Amino acid sequence: MTVKVDLSGFDDAEKRFRMLAVFLQKAVSAAFTGMIALMTGPKSGRRYKLPGTQTIYQASAPGEAPAVRTTFLRTSITIGKVNDYEYIISIAAPYGKILEFQKNRPFAIPASTKAWNVFTGVVRKYFNG
Repeated sequence: MTVKVDLSGFDDAEKRFRMLAVFLQKAVSAAFTGMIALMTGPKSGRRYKLPGTQTIYQASAPGEAPAVRTTFLRTSITIGKVNDYEYIISIAAPYGKILEFQKNRPFAIPASTKAWNVFTGVVRKYFNG
């Protein structure tokens, strides 16, 4: 009796998984930069004078990403790599979650969703030829 084990093709699978890791890294980076980009630019919420200054600040309106006042929220966003196939984007500013989920100032979910949709499209195209 003879048993033949043919592992040909695994080199191609390994190459494809390495590419998957690259695609994922790009998607995570796109989500991160997307969050920052959504907070940048003009907003349409109320305008008010910052206490103790003459500076006029324009807040974001409901449905818009948060307006930048101190940059703390933006600079609190970090990417952590667990392994080639797992990343964590953290938002250290304690009010980030409040803005996203309670105050209707979305920035993390829209940016992540957009990056995920691009990622899955690229992966489908890559694996389906």
